Amino acid sequence: MERWGLPRVRSSSACRYLVRRERDQRRRERDLVDDDIWYQAMIGSARSTAQLVQTARQGVAILGPGTPAATRLENIGRFLDFVAENITRAAEQARDVLCTKAETTSPGMGQVTDSEVPEGPTRR
Repeated sequence: MERWGLPRVRSSSACRYLVRRERDQRRRERDLVDDDIWYQAMIGSARSTAQLVQTARQGVAILGPGTPAATRLENIGRFLDFVAENITRAAEQARDVLCTKAETTSPGMGQVTDSEVPEGPTRR
């Protein structure tokens, strides 16, 4: 965190969620970001949305089916259920496609190595 100009004490809980600290063999501390952090975040979002769906359905039961408020909650629940399912599906598809692509790509097969990147602007 300090390398990024963020004192560890003042870093937000979001940064602590995204970044984890490990020690290597020489006992140096390193800040690491998991490869699938965005997948984990999207799945967490879908779970939270699914909890809202359950709450909306409970509200329908409390208010009584057929009342205007229950109808609104039912529509909210259906909408959020649709969103949660699509977030989950999209996250799984993206992880499958992007992780497979990253693992199968090697230098010489569409991936640029550091030695191939020109330094500074080029003029012709």
